[in-house]
Amino acid sequence: ELAAAQKAEQEAEKKRLIEEEKQRKQAEAEAARLEQEQRAKAEEEEKAKETQYAALITEADKLAQDEFFTEAKAKLEQATRIFPDKNDLNEKLADMDRSIAKVKMEQEERKKRIDQFDEMMAQAEELESKQKFEAAINLYETAADLNPDSEMPIFKMNELTKKINELVRIEQEKREKQEQFAALLADAKKAEEAKDYDNAKKILIQATELLPEENEPTERIKAIDEILEQLATERKEEAELNAKYAELLASGDHFVASQKLTEAQAKYQEASVLKPEEKTAQDKLVQVKGLMAEVAKKEAELAQQREDFARLISEGGELQSSSKFEEAEDKFKQALQLNV
Repeated sequence: ELAAAQKAEQEAEKKRLIEEEKQRKQAEAEAARLEQEQRAKAEEEEKAKETQYAALITEADKLAQDEFFTEAKAKLEQATRIFPDKNDLNEKLADMDRSIAKVKMEQEERKKRIDQFDEMMAQAEELESKQKFEAAINLYETAADLNPDSEMPIFKMNELTKKINELVRIEQEKREKQEQFAALLADAKKAEEAKDYDNAKKILIQATELLPEENEPTERIKAIDEILEQLATERKEEAELNAKYAELLASGDHFVASQKLTEAQAKYQEASVLKPEEKTAQDKLVQVKGLMAEVAKKEAELAQQREDFARLISEGGELQSSSKFEEAEDKFKQALQLNV
């Protein structure tokens, strides 16, 4: 009996050592897995930064090619915030500043010429209104030199020549045009008030064609173009925001499917911050937090089972050492029932 007890004790000790070795290997494997996950995450984040950086550079180049230099500069500035140490960006930014300055100077010069042109046209029209036709023709010639692309000065000079012989008919036509012009402006105003900007612009273009020398339609068309551009920008920004939101939700869903709940929670949280008024991301946050709680609960239960298993094995060993074999056997059976 003593020999049998010793043999049983040796077997128990052997099992304990095997179990300890198994737990040690499991711990090492888990540590290696976590290290690999962290390394992969860091590589993924770096890759994402590089991808975003490359996309910004591409967008900046495309915008610059289309002569949207201010927008291109904004993209480059975003890129510098991702990789501040990229020296080639400084030259790109300098080129962009030069391009912006050049465009601004060209715009100022063009505006100055257009302003002079408008002033000349207005003065000529004033002389024309006073029936000083020869003096008005001289001003139209000067306006044509200032803005060779405009056909209006030539048109007006020809018109004045005709007016010399057809003054009564031209004056009547002018009154009719003014009435049509006023009606178009009124119709355009109604369309603007109804926010029907495309129709308003069409009407104002008709007004400019009717009386090209009038500045009001041109200014209102410019204002409408700014509104339409703003609306287009807002639609684009909204589309980009929705796309980013959907991308974050998809990434979160992917991480959930891969049981990477912490990463999923981060994506859903980012989506929730991006569009706080949307419930989808918030609902998914609640769901993933519930899943994380379940995982934590299961891990806690497993840890308790392991602790109970170790305790029962230890108690069984002590009872076996005290030759209390039946009680020891009961402890061992209880340990096996834990199915750890």
